[in-house]
Amino acid sequence: MAENTGLISSITFFVVERALRQVRTWQESGIDLSVAVNLSVRHLTDMSLPDRIAVALERWGVAPSKLVIEVTESSIMTDPKRASVVLQQLRRIGVDVSIDDYGTGHASLNYLKQFDIDELKIDRSFIMNLDVESSDAIIVASTVELGHNLGLRIVAEGVEDGDTLAWLESLGCDIAQGYHIGRPMSAEAVLDVVAERRVNQTQPTPSALRLVGSP
Repeated sequence: MAENTGLISSITFFVVERALRQVRTWQESGIDLSVAVNLSVRHLTDMSLPDRIAVALERWGVAPSKLVIEVTESSIMTDPKRASVVLQQLRRIGVDVSIDDYGTGHASLNYLKQFDIDELKIDRSFIMNLDVESSDAIIVASTVELGHNLGLRIVAEGVEDGDTLAWLESLGCDIAQGYHIGRPMSAEAVLDVVAERRVNQTQPTPSALRLVGSP
């Protein structure tokens, strides 16, 4: 309904403003975190989007690197030429760009090479109830390797148990997201989680896998 009525733009920029305000609040509390915001297909054809995001970043005094913009393969494919320009401008101001739900759209490897992105998020349909001997496991492992060879961060969505988390770590996956790690919570609750993890991490860990909660 928001897409069809045109309200999606107002909703999205409300979310962007609230997200950046929260990053600033966390920073003032001594916590250095980034946030990710999803964009709809309408935004990828809006040539004014990068400038509006730049203004919001300046308003809240947040470094562009603390904001990740997530788009789906299908939204990019709606108008690849305009989407490419918008994504390039976003990265030019220092914002990271992530392909969400990777593996469920219709983008070719050629488009993966063409678009200026920083991160791939492997769709949860490949991760949940994962059998390491299955074809899904082969796809996940291949995607991690491909993404790293292209210089991209890899995020695994839908991590629901410790075995899956350990397997992803063995692949060298960069970031894991899912209910096994954290469920949706308030911004205030994040402070408690970070404080608890700081206490538990009294000794250096060899793990390079970062953990983020589900959106």
